[in-house]
Amino acid sequence: MNINLLKELVLQPNLIRLADTYTPYLTIEGKQTYKDILEAKLNNLETGEFLIPVLGIQGTGKSSLLNALLMEDLVLPVDADETTCIPVEIRYGRHNDGEVHVYFEGRNDIERFYDKTKMEQYVHNRFNPGNEKQVSHIVIYKNDNLLANQVVLVDLPGVGSMTARNVETTMHYIEKLSGAIFLLRTVPPITRPERIFLTHTWPKLSNAWFIQNQWNDESKEEVADGKEHNLAIIKDIATQTKTKAPEDLRIINVYKGLNARLEDDLPGYQASGMQELRLMLEDVSSNWKSVLTEGFKLYIRNLVQAILKKIDERHNDLDLSAEELRAKYAAQEREFDEVVSRNKRRIADYSDKLYDHRMLMSDYAITVSKQQEENLRSEMRRIIGSGVVDGELLNRAFTETRDSLMEDTLEEFSLKLFEIQKDTSVLLEDLEIQDINGEFDKTSEFHKKESFKFEKAIPSSFGIAGSLLGLKVGTLVGSALGPLGSVVGGIGGVVVGTGIAILSSWLGIQAKKKIVEVRQKYTLQDLEEPIRSFRHMLKTHIETACDEMFDRLDAELRVFKKLQEDSLRNDRTTHSHILQQSEADVEKTRKQLEEESTFIVRLEEQLV
Repeated sequence: MNINLLKELVLQPNLIRLADTYTPYLTIEGKQTYKDILEAKLNNLETGEFLIPVLGIQGTGKSSLLNALLMEDLVLPVDADETTCIPVEIRYGRHNDGEVHVYFEGRNDIERFYDKTKMEQYVHNRFNPGNEKQVSHIVIYKNDNLLANQVVLVDLPGVGSMTARNVETTMHYIEKLSGAIFLLRTVPPITRPERIFLTHTWPKLSNAWFIQNQWNDESKEEVADGKEHNLAIIKDIATQTKTKAPEDLRIINVYKGLNARLEDDLPGYQASGMQELRLMLEDVSSNWKSVLTEGFKLYIRNLVQAILKKIDERHNDLDLSAEELRAKYAAQEREFDEVVSRNKRRIADYSDKLYDHRMLMSDYAITVSKQQEENLRSEMRRIIGSGVVDGELLNRAFTETRDSLMEDTLEEFSLKLFEIQKDTSVLLEDLEIQDINGEFDKTSEFHKKESFKFEKAIPSSFGIAGSLLGLKVGTLVGSALGPLGSVVGGIGGVVVGTGIAILSSWLGIQAKKKIVEVRQKYTLQDLEEPIRSFRHMLKTHIETACDEMFDRLDAELRVFKKLQEDSLRNDRTTHSHILQQSEADVEKTRKQLEEESTFIVRLEEQLV
């Protein structure tokens, strides 16, 4: 079924009226019409993109990998030390193959050209030092079937090499990604900054492919050792973040693959592992939209079945006496009221637990910042005592020591965040939510039935970044649960998002200019100010990130309570209206229900 026919079916005014009537969609702003909901979902099906960046540490070969996948020449600069680390998107261009668009921060004008040598004017430090030209991102158009189905590959700055200016841009990409290729090194394998980055970005992605790059001078033994080490760390992160670990790592020789592509050497391209990677991405490109379309159709079928069930219930209610109907509605409202009361008690327990964690994290910010300040001071005292007082050497020692201590703290902070999520999610799993059929179930049981993970809740708006892997079973679980399901799912994302926020903040700090002015000689006293600044920065960043996280969690819980109360109020209003119907109204309703049932049954048949 093509998208136009699907539109014609689901945007029928009669279906929208019935959905609004029998399965009202209540949000914090009030009742939302299904016309807006369905139009938004259909628009995402038509215009959505599948963004796939290549992520990794600087120098892993990300740009070379994309050149080997898509280019006939070295279009993307491969000298990592000389680039300004600007995001580069590669999009489908059937009629403008090779055209480059350069976008600037705070400007509407776009620089357009075909001469690939002009790229260096924007991405090379020699011509654009520190991105003084304020380029936000670059788009290269390629006539390649791999990109034809609105797949966009992105060359993002390497971990630890981002400028302060583009940290926000990079993290914005991560928030909206559909999947990612993590490119790892053989020697050295996953480092601590990479591990921290993976810990906070991987849970946000619906798909992740791990590739280990083998350079020509690396032996088979080194590749095997690196693979074993990388897999062990990935599996450890997967356990920590409750994410499914890959069974294996794909080994690719990017350098050989790139040379083979430039020389049109197909056997060499296959031997490098690049051909296998390309075939995998082509499969994703050709199937992702059909998977989403089938998921949308499943959502519509569930909606239609829920409407039909409500119509049948309403039809059966017409055969009840006024007393029987009043007793039935009273029982339903009483059950709903009891659910709301139970949920309020659970939320109160959850809020108490959050308060305890807030206090603990506040103490942690004070303790760890003071401890790391002393560690930094002690290490610098040792270094200066050993005779290192030269400005440049001491500056490097200070920066490396500071960064190492910060990485220690980030790793520890990450573990604490996931412990908070683990500790509090048990309480959330006992919340009872009314599904689209009007039945109550605990969120934990609903998620199990739908093969649905708490921390990967799909938002009801059905963003294109929804889980492609999960779509085969429960594409629109967030929508099936309605706004309440999205609230509960979003709570898990708040915790993960906090880790990304503090990580991006630290990356921005790393990218700033040296904090110690280069001088001929140093004493420990000269370093006291930057040492104290380090403590203040560390404490402030942890406190700010935690305060924002706990405030958002409290806000989400308030939304949850309000939505349930509004839903109960809506049910009572509906019941009151039905109970006030006259006999003439009942007969008119009976006929209307039969017509509505016939319409829904026919629509259901057309959706098959």
